Amino acid sequence: MGNTFCVWSCVPLGDTASLLQTYSGLFCVAVNPYRRLPIYTQDVIDSYKGRRRPEVPPHIFAVADNAYSDMLQDRENQSILIT
Repeated sequence: MGNTFCVWSCVPLGDTASLLQTYSGLFCVAVNPYRRLPIYTQDVIDSYKGRRRPEVPPHIFAVADNAYSDMLQDRENQSILIT
């Protein structure tokens, strides 16, 4: 429980307090709501394609699309750590 408190007390929630995902530095921090939500639909996927991180709310799709775009542009391997 102490680690959970530390993470969330250090994350600047701001306008994203009602969302389940936020950024903490380079990391996208997500909370599992343990229920189905309409945040993984094709419309949501499409809204993140080709957009940079500051242009859209925090989401795992933003992380994935940015890694894919960087891979194509820089011609370098990318990795995403999910724990």
